[in-house]
Amino acid sequence: MERRVTLLHKGLFLALVPFLFTLTIVFLLGYLEIRSEQQASLEYRFQAETNAVNSLLADIYSIELMTSGVQKLNFTELSKNLGQLSQHVDEVEKFLGDSDGEDEKAIVEAKLGIREALNLLDEYEERFMKDGKHMDPVFREQGRARQVAALRKIFALVSVIKRHQEEGGRRPQYERRLEAQEQNILIGGLIVSIVTSLLMAVLVSRTLTRRLSVLVDNALRLASNLPLKPPITGSDEIAELDQMFHAMAEALADSNRKERDLISNAVDVICSIDSNGRFTAVNRASQRMLGYEPDDLIGTYYVDLVPTEDALVAMDSMANATTVLNAPPFDTKLRTRHKSIIDVRWSVHWSKLEQSSFCVLHNISERKAAQRTRQEVVAMITHDLRAPLTTIRHVLEMLSSGAIGSLDERGLHMCGAADQSASRMLALINDLLDIEKIKAGMMQLTIADVSLATIFEQSANSVSAFAEGQNVRLEMVPTNLMVSVDADRIVQVVVNLISNAVKFSPPQSKITVRAEARDGDAEISIVDQGRGIPQDMLDSVFERFQQVEKGDSLRKGGTGLGLAICKEIVQLHGGLIKVRSQVGQGSTFSFTLPLSARI
Repeated sequence: MERRVTLLHKGLFLALVPFLFTLTIVFLLGYLEIRSEQQASLEYRFQAETNAVNSLLADIYSIELMTSGVQKLNFTELSKNLGQLSQHVDEVEKFLGDSDGEDEKAIVEAKLGIREALNLLDEYEERFMKDGKHMDPVFREQGRARQVAALRKIFALVSVIKRHQEEGGRRPQYERRLEAQEQNILIGGLIVSIVTSLLMAVLVSRTLTRRLSVLVDNALRLASNLPLKPPITGSDEIAELDQMFHAMAEALADSNRKERDLISNAVDVICSIDSNGRFTAVNRASQRMLGYEPDDLIGTYYVDLVPTEDALVAMDSMANATTVLNAPPFDTKLRTRHKSIIDVRWSVHWSKLEQSSFCVLHNISERKAAQRTRQEVVAMITHDLRAPLTTIRHVLEMLSSGAIGSLDERGLHMCGAADQSASRMLALINDLLDIEKIKAGMMQLTIADVSLATIFEQSANSVSAFAEGQNVRLEMVPTNLMVSVDADRIVQVVVNLISNAVKFSPPQSKITVRAEARDGDAEISIVDQGRGIPQDMLDSVFERFQQVEKGDSLRKGGTGLGLAICKEIVQLHGGLIKVRSQVGQGSTFSFTLPLSARI
């Protein structure tokens, strides 16, 4: 398995070589310092030996001078000089203490010579005290010979010291030569360390710079959708990052291929339009939808395909898409190559970077045709069903009133039943018409500032007779709130909710209608004391043809569309409708409306 060499390893290696050279130099400096201290110690010892030789020679000369007869014997001075000589011999013994046997023998002989000189001095003093100034010449000559022998023993120590000085003198010269060599090695090591560090730094720098240049170039090529340079060799982080760039390039290329295939095979026309309104790219769906090949459209103005009556809407919507982040879709007609007209829904996204609009054109001709068919059906129901039902109700009213002849009790009963059925059919048709108008976007609202008190009054007038017939008391809580609504449609909602409450309320119960301001809206609530709604039905009561119990439409009447219509009308006003209920404790239907700015 190949060992991975990272940038950290290279950096450590680059720092490690100068560090090792520096460490070697530090050790050499330490070694030179130790040798320098040793050299200083040797020089100090050499100086001490020189001083000892001078002191011994001075002492010997003084003793020789005092006993040569040139001056009178001074036993006190002689004793003092011999004592100093003994001290100097002891000093020599200290720095020669680790010497060989010959040096030790010379020290022993020097001490022996000093003792002999002291004994001789004692004999001189004793004979001098006895004979006075007339000392026996023979004794004096013998003493002189003994003195010379003793001084020779001491002088032999001087020869040993001089020999040490000669050896010590050669030793510093050797040390100086060694020091010069070490200094040369130190200077050479510094030069080699600096040169090696510079060479390695230049080599690594050039290598990293070259690799980073390739990496930056590949990044730019990746951003420009150009082919990348060959992968960088190695196993460090730069090589890994370059490998990631190549992997990203392959993934992007694969994604682009899939995207091109998706766009090319899309059912909708996908195109880009520049800031001047000309097509810059179109997929192959243009041939199926418009009859134009993509190359036929590129470079042409999109507005040339839009009929004159829709051209202004198209240009305004395209201009709006350049300023709005999420522009809503818009519909126009387009003229195909075969001069036919189709309905198209535009979804536009403006790219500030590309200075182009990316558009998806969806053919909604079938949907528009279905809407027109629905409108025609609604119109047919309005004119062809409501008119006959209205005529039937008028005829039944005339029969019931005896305007076209009298009827017996059975006939009157049958006319009443027929009128109720026609009334239910007409209510169902009206509810269906309202639902279809809302779904088709045909219900137009006339918004105005209206007092809720007025809406409550009109609603109460519409249902008061029905409530009295069910022996249910209706309470309208006074309010001074003003709302911005279509008054007729809100009265329709309130009447529908009150009518439902009356249907499912027991006799002697009460229905309360109130309003209050809440979070910038007016909340209208209709509270009854009826049977309530099960919890599992609360979310579905506002769906079409939904009844709490299956037999309610037969027993209580109604189409099952009232609450669905209420929900749609409230939502058209920007409000919300909801219900709270518990079985056996009644229900509360609430909906919100926007408050008037006049409040």
